[in-house]
Amino acid sequence: MPLILISFFIWLICIIIYLAIFPSGLNLSVAFSMLVSLLLLVVHITPMAMPLEISMTMAMNTLYRKTVLPFITIGLLCTVMVFLYSPTIFSLHILSLAAGIGMAISLFMSEDLRKMVNTNDSERGGNPIVEKRRDVAQIISGILFILIFPLLIPLYTYDGMVGVALISMIILTIVSLTGKNVISRLILSLERKNVPVGIGSLWYISGILILMGMNLSTSVILLGIFAMAIGDSLATIVGVSIKTMKLPYSRKKSIGGLASMLIPTAIFGYILLGIYGSLIGIIASIVESFSGNPVDDNFSIPMGTSLMALLLGLA
Repeated sequence: MPLILISFFIWLICIIIYLAIFPSGLNLSVAFSMLVSLLLLVVHITPMAMPLEISMTMAMNTLYRKTVLPFITIGLLCTVMVFLYSPTIFSLHILSLAAGIGMAISLFMSEDLRKMVNTNDSERGGNPIVEKRRDVAQIISGILFILIFPLLIPLYTYDGMVGVALISMIILTIVSLTGKNVISRLILSLERKNVPVGIGSLWYISGILILMGMNLSTSVILLGIFAMAIGDSLATIVGVSIKTMKLPYSRKKSIGGLASMLIPTAIFGYILLGIYGSLIGIIASIVESFSGNPVDDNFSIPMGTSLMALLLGLA
């Protein structure tokens, strides 16, 4: 059986399982995800991108429940099948893009997740100690990613990042359902008050997947990661620690925070890509300063980076 037919069959299985879990019907996020997955098939026939995209949306919609497991299993199956039967760089770009889009659709359109995102936004900055702890963890993850990414074989990198996203969902669900072991307590110590575990990290992973899926150069990807993981975190740490004038268009963000992201990101961009890199770094920093509910900065920064790089012809 051709792989494209298998892909469509798995896509149908996803819908059947979702309807078995939610007999009332498909919600807006799943309906929109169905349209996007079909569009992915029309734009470029990459086997398994279609069922992966919708399985990611459904996994996000059922997050923190045991019913997430069938969709994570399907997502892992799609990822493995692409690696085994269609292991080209372009198909893996599409795979990464499909996974990131599937996650983003749920974060934007699922009613339950929107409530969680709203709570996360309202609690932002409420506990300076937690905020600094989160940002230090994000800076460390960004440094590790920047150091390791150029050393990895591309075929493994893109497939592996999708796997990381799916495994993260399993971990977050286990932590949410148990919360009693050492690892669970460590993860929960990084969360804001009254916020379900990992909402911010899901935006982060979705943004990375889309950034990696846009067929950009390695330097652009590294710059986007730096802006999102390191620059944004520095902005928060400085903004919380040093009182400077608030931005006129965002009362939650300050000139000091903007400067503390813009300067190192522009410098890192120049090291990677010259003046174009600095320009992308400046735009990413400005985009972050405008970010707020409903668009998390962990999503807007990689989007701003990607679009600016495409406009500058750095794909």
